[in-house]
Amino acid sequence: MLIMNLNENIEKVGERIRKAAESSGRKEEDITLIAVTKTHPPDTLDEAIRNGITDVGENRIQEAENKFFDVIERKKAVWHFIGHLQRNKAKKAVKFFDVIHSVDSESLAKELNRLVENKIDIFVEINIGKEEQKSGIMPADTFSFCESITKYEKLNCRGLMVIPPIGNNPEEVRKYFRATADLQNELNKRNIFENTLTDLSMGMTDDFETAIEEGATHVRIGRAIFGPRKEFHKR
Repeated sequence: MLIMNLNENIEKVGERIRKAAESSGRKEEDITLIAVTKTHPPDTLDEAIRNGITDVGENRIQEAENKFFDVIERKKAVWHFIGHLQRNKAKKAVKFFDVIHSVDSESLAKELNRLVENKIDIFVEINIGKEEQKSGIMPADTFSFCESITKYEKLNCRGLMVIPPIGNNPEEVRKYFRATADLQNELNKRNIFENTLTDLSMGMTDDFETAIEEGATHVRIGRAIFGPRKEFHKR
């Protein structure tokens, strides 16, 4: 039953991505589906990878660390860290993950740069809704912050990441996705980074279609694939 549900859910999400991409004049293959396995056990993650998932997202370092002991297909996925990353967890982050979506301080950027052997892909997290309880760079500080991390040569910034304020309707968050895309366009106009920023990490189960319409290249989907969160007990 688990395999059947995962197959069906992954196909449904893929179809929704395809339609959202087409409606905005984009290609389905330009959108990366990140399956977020927060609180779900290793066997569920393993089945998802076996059923076509190529990119996996985790919110917590400790939970990811315990899953990595068990997931047979670990090397067949690209691993994205999408939660708030504390500086003292950076060493494990660069060990376990291929992409860090939540760089939000220069001290963290400096530590990642010190620890990584070659290069690591990152996104700069923007607190697009200016919410006190959320992490991320304030929109007004985006340009100065990005300028401050360009000296860290081992960090390959691919773009911006946001978690907009929760709304009852996807249309309520459209303005936040659009504002993020505008910020990224301005960053590129100013040539702050050596390479053009091409990616936007935004959109989750309730609003990813809207995010795609506004330029998202990476959508982070948990519930629509795996169902309600479960209790995951570490070793």
